[in-house]
Amino acid sequence: MKQLNEIAWNVTEEEYRESQIFSYSLLAKYERGGFNILKSLLEKEESPALSFGSLVDCMLTDHKRFDKDYYVADLPALSETLMAIAIELKIYGSSCTDENILMVADNHEYYKNWKPETRIKSIREKCGDYLEIFKAAGDREIINSQTYIKASNCVQAIKTNPATKIYFMSYGELNPFDSVIKYTNYYQLKFKATLDDGITYKCMFDCLQINWMDKTIQPIDLKTTGKPEWEFADSFVKWSYQIQARLYCRILKQCLKGTEYEEYKILPFKFVVVNDQTLTPLVWGYSDYDKIGTLEYNNDVIFRDPFEIAGELAHYLKDTPKVPDGILENETNNLVTYLNVRR
Repeated sequence: MKQLNEIAWNVTEEEYRESQIFSYSLLAKYERGGFNILKSLLEKEESPALSFGSLVDCMLTDHKRFDKDYYVADLPALSETLMAIAIELKIYGSSCTDENILMVADNHEYYKNWKPETRIKSIREKCGDYLEIFKAAGDREIINSQTYIKASNCVQAIKTNPATKIYFMSYGELNPFDSVIKYTNYYQLKFKATLDDGITYKCMFDCLQINWMDKTIQPIDLKTTGKPEWEFADSFVKWSYQIQARLYCRILKQCLKGTEYEEYKILPFKFVVVNDQTLTPLVWGYSDYDKIGTLEYNNDVIFRDPFEIAGELAHYLKDTPKVPDGILENETNNLVTYLNVRR
């Protein structure tokens, strides 16, 4: 029997990220921003929260990659100008010359009235520790010790909580006294598939847990949150995580067709949620993961089907209209009609 990782889309994470195939993040970004976000839709999103989530994810599911991607160091305090100078000088590495320093100093107008040798000496002294850390880190992302400790605390909380630890444990930890392996956890498996709507999608699971006895597959996604874990429902709505749950399971189901895993039941999508302050990891499941069409909850939460969102987005990207569908460009628009039909 093939291992699940043999069926997955075996590309590097860099290749996966660079692929322009439709994904949850792309659909969710469009669903949140609508027509107005189209111009910046493909721009990479970066934020401290996203970076922290990626760090916890890496430490929890692929610690070997941690040493490859991250470098822990506390950078000394510098003024904004000196910090910018140090970052710009990073490209020269150990071969940084006095001429390089003066050129960068001029770019930032650093004490242009000083003698050249005084400017060079000042920058070398004040930025020296920065440059040494940059040299040691290489291409790795530098994180400070406080961030590392916070991430470690999240990992420890998840690995010690009875409800969450089972998804992030090795063979021996899962079955310390059992000669029959019941579970296997696969981490960061990537898949791509062309689904029933004719669009090709990609996804990457934080964890897929196979239960060999019950013949089930449990999809898991790890979420670090700025809110207490018990308020995750608000984040679920805000960040359109329903798209992720529904789309990922459709992709997985398609990829398992014709394999020995086709008979395995894909269980309701689960989110393992942790906050670095409250450190009370919780598991939240979405039982409507396999439903088709628009879903409505309590008359005020409406979730469009991922296929509807993707179809609309594909249309806009292909046809590039100047205004959203339903808006008349060359005629008078009726506000009453618009207010009655808009969602």
